[in-house]
Amino acid sequence: MKRRVAAATAAGLLALAAPREAHADDDTAGIVAVIALGASLVASDITFTAYTGGKVGRHEEPAESWMIAQSVVAGAQTVTLSGLSVFVAVEDDDEEGLALLPLLPGIWTGALTVFSTWSLGAPGETRVDTRLGLSFVAATNLMFSSAAIGSLAGKNGYTPYYISIPELTLMAPQAVLTAVQAARDESGRPGWAVLSAWSGVLTVHAVAALVTKSQDDGNSFIPPPEPVMPQPTPSGPSDPYYIDPLRPDLPQEVPTAPQSRPAPRPVVIPSPIASSDGVAPGLMMVGLF
Repeated sequence: MKRRVAAATAAGLLALAAPREAHADDDTAGIVAVIALGASLVASDITFTAYTGGKVGRHEEPAESWMIAQSVVAGAQTVTLSGLSVFVAVEDDDEEGLALLPLLPGIWTGALTVFSTWSLGAPGETRVDTRLGLSFVAATNLMFSSAAIGSLAGKNGYTPYYISIPELTLMAPQAVLTAVQAARDESGRPGWAVLSAWSGVLTVHAVAALVTKSQDDGNSFIPPPEPVMPQPTPSGPSDPYYIDPLRPDLPQEVPTAPQSRPAPRPVVIPSPIASSDGVAPGLMMVGLF
């Protein structure tokens, strides 16, 4: 990726001035458009939250037109954030916690989506405060389910701690509370039962993920090998340079090997030369050749 970015940068530097300015303008316009779109979505979510909170505080049913707009805008964001959570969890091989980024925004928009859809489908059947609380429960289950699916589909094959621990912390109480409410509320028992079963499955998944991850971490620990110490060279009486440290009468210095003497150079000396006629003076060369 870095090489592609560097190559694109080098190619851009070799371009002419006018096209370079045009590309810069296009990039700036794209960044401005993304920021403007994000700001408008956040502003719309804040507006929908304020409207829904006001209606819930006054125990009034929300207007149908508001719920239609809220379901469309918040629903599109919820689908996008849920898919983004799956994608980030799949790609997060280094367990950097990136899958947590879309989690809270997804719960926020998911609660608005469930509340508006529920208000359009069955208005007046459930109290608005109960409806909003259950909407947050369902949205939380949805986002943790997306993160769990993405983690299981990743290269590691298990859910990391930063997902499984919050999942267990939230899902276990939800499973118990919704089961209790399902036993008390006869009219809304099917919905409570579905939420309880959903939360229970996520609780079991979180416990299994924690156990599996801890076992993998324990098995992956391999102690470093012990360093191999060099063995000393054996010495003893058979070594001509061995010195017994228990005998102080011996010299404590290692004797050096005797140096060989160089061979004598050849020399010429006078020598008589004998012949049949007599003895005559002469020369003789003596030495090693």
